[in-house]
Amino acid sequence: MSPSGTYGYSKKMDFVHYFRNSKVIHRTSGNGGHAWLFHAKPEWDPSHPFTCPECKKILEQEKKEEQALKASIIYTTSIFSTI
Repeated sequence: MSPSGTYGYSKKMDFVHYFRNSKVIHRTSGNGGHAWLFHAKPEWDPSHPFTCPECKKILEQEKKEEQALKASIIYTTSIFSTI
């Protein structure tokens, strides 16, 4: 399961990003730095147009990977239960 986080703004306040451990989940500057959480918005709707597209993409990919892992575990369990 993916670690939990929260939506919120960095000081730049350009988009609402997704933060884990108070850091945005992707690089935000040219030098590879992370933005830090300035104002949390835990009730934020991720489908809102001001949601960071990069954060959305990463979260969707993590969700797909998690679903594939669950399917793999179920398949492996079913194989061993027939032995």
